[in-house]
Amino acid sequence: MRKLSVLLMLLALFTLTSNGQKTTTNHKSGLDIGENCPSFGPTHLSGPDHGKKTCPMCAYGQDQGVLIWLNNDDFKSLASLSESLESQSQKRGLRQFRVFVMYMNPNGLPTKEVERKLQEVADKASLKNVALTYVPSPKDPGTSAAYRINPSPDVRNTFMVYKKRMVIEKQTNVEPTADNLARLIAALDKPASPNQ
Repeated sequence: MRKLSVLLMLLALFTLTSNGQKTTTNHKSGLDIGENCPSFGPTHLSGPDHGKKTCPMCAYGQDQGVLIWLNNDDFKSLASLSESLESQSQKRGLRQFRVFVMYMNPNGLPTKEVERKLQEVADKASLKNVALTYVPSPKDPGTSAAYRINPSPDVRNTFMVYKKRMVIEKQTNVEPTADNLARLIAALDKPASPNQ
């Protein structure tokens, strides 16, 4: 019981943004907890499938990890976030912590520019495990829309933690601080429910 109370307290803290305001309902984004993650094919610019359009769920859905959908052009923060996640993935191992970051190209940059900018991030963060990927747009029917990602510019990011292809935790507008990331990743350490 005490463990459940601590987890609920951590979850409540996690839903606060850096300025202390709660995420509002108009920021709802992503599949619901308990839903299965569908197949999709982002273009990988780092990680084990560099240069391919591997479906994360088809290839690695039975593992566990996090799907991060980015709806902003803050490449500096992306580099810092990717570096932190790479460190976690190397500590835990790919079977225990896969990371897929999907940049949604909200400003419609040309493909070559998207690839150049993301490759710079991947190189700067020395990404080996983290899959830095991109999809065509925040409204693309085969990728972002299939995951019900809110395309509003007010929704800067959507984080979904999955186990065996099922969403077990999600948050929007997460400030990528070490504490927030640790709280999100802690969802992977929760005991599996009987139907997982």
